[in-house]
Amino acid sequence: MTPSFSIFALGSGGGPLETNLSSYLCKTYDTTWEGNVFALEAGSGIGTLSHLLRDNVELLSYFGFEASMNSTLAASRIFEAVGTYLVTHSHFDHISGLVLSAGSFSGGKRKNIVAMNTVLEDLETVFSGRLWPKLASRREDDEETPYLLTILQEDQYQQMCPDVSVRMMPLTHGGSFTDPKEPYESSAFFVRHDVTKRQFLFFGDVEPDSLSVKPQTIAVWRAAAPLVPEQLSAIFLECSWPSDREDALLFGHLSPKHVLHELEAFADEVLSLKAKQEGVMRSSKRQRTGRTGALKGLTLYIIHCKAAFSDVNDPSLLIVHQIKTLVHKQELGLEITAVVQGMRIGERLALRESQLTTASEI
Repeated sequence: MTPSFSIFALGSGGGPLETNLSSYLCKTYDTTWEGNVFALEAGSGIGTLSHLLRDNVELLSYFGFEASMNSTLAASRIFEAVGTYLVTHSHFDHISGLVLSAGSFSGGKRKNIVAMNTVLEDLETVFSGRLWPKLASRREDDEETPYLLTILQEDQYQQMCPDVSVRMMPLTHGGSFTDPKEPYESSAFFVRHDVTKRQFLFFGDVEPDSLSVKPQTIAVWRAAAPLVPEQLSAIFLECSWPSDREDALLFGHLSPKHVLHELEAFADEVLSLKAKQEGVMRSSKRQRTGRTGALKGLTLYIIHCKAAFSDVNDPSLLIVHQIKTLVHKQELGLEITAVVQGMRIGERLALRESQLTTASEI
């Protein structure tokens, strides 16, 4: 199979450590890191990348630089190459990197920030001249601002950069702080390589449909079902909390039992579609008990695990262990791995077997 994407986890955590916030650097596999680069989220930024490059010289080679390259200069070169930011929602652990670096690339080609309209409205508040200088605009002729704010329309593929299109679908990330009965929206992205037609699914922060004031994740699973596994084989899904977190304290996030419930809902959509294609109607009882192997061929990457102020060294490993324990009992067939900072993420090489942070591609 021809690889389609390379993804670098600049930051994979869900806070509160500002050195490891949601931020993924992406490119099509056949381009360089100084070419067609786009970012998913922008929590951690240039400073974090500079420190990672300084502490791991091998990464300089991965990004195409000599081992003697100054790490801060290399980090700035990589971010200069980022032409587009895809942002799921506007909480600061997802946007702080692009805000802090906004004035660092003035004079070059404008960078696109692509998101649903509510995210752009929030960014206009950030870049209003009070919280931060006016460095973003929706006007294409506004060359004075380094960021161009571009709306992603719901539920349709839009070309984001050469050979890459994205389809946005809304999610619910808990209730609004001003009105808990009103949902605070996040989003999920289907990111497609337009040449190979391969794609991956990336979730922003999301609460369980079973607890939501406005369940929306089921629509994402329904849209994903026809793509499995020929076009879609990688899903990035948050799980912020371990199993002992009470539902009342999830604050719009998932815990392991809710990851299981969401995967079961996804499996049901895959099996129902397959049954329709085969001309067979599935009973509700069989839907509940016949999910064995339904998600075979998929890799689930767990992201956004929150750091714990405890003696747990890496909460993501604990959370993924808890998810695996629950999911493997159901024999859904998918592979599950934790995304850790600095990982080069993919589907083709050693990650499924060793879960080491070695290079692979999607």
